[in-house]
Amino acid sequence: MLILSFIITLFFLGGWLGPFAAMLPLGFWYIIKVLSFCFLYIFIRANLPRYRYDQLMSIGWKVLLPLTLGYLVLVIGLLSGTTLPTTIIDWVITYADTTGVSTFN
Repeated sequence: MLILSFIITLFFLGGWLGPFAAMLPLGFWYIIKVLSFCFLYIFIRANLPRYRYDQLMSIGWKVLLPLTLGYLVLVIGLLSGTTLPTTIIDWVITYADTTGVSTFN
């Protein structure tokens, strides 16, 4: 946890640079940032519940996978510049139009 705090402080929180560099030494700012992230990490870990493996799998399959697929459809629809298809036939026609494959003779 402490090493992770050092790395996160170095890469994402500005390292040893502080908002008021003339007030405190540079190493002091670094230690303040590391300790504050350690406190945040301990606070979150103490207050959030721990999930069992079966609960994590359930969340992944029932919540995250449909959310990801819906987001993927939305992004593809927005990037293609067309409206989103609403039925299966619309999906087939849209796919055929975008790929050049002839589905209906």
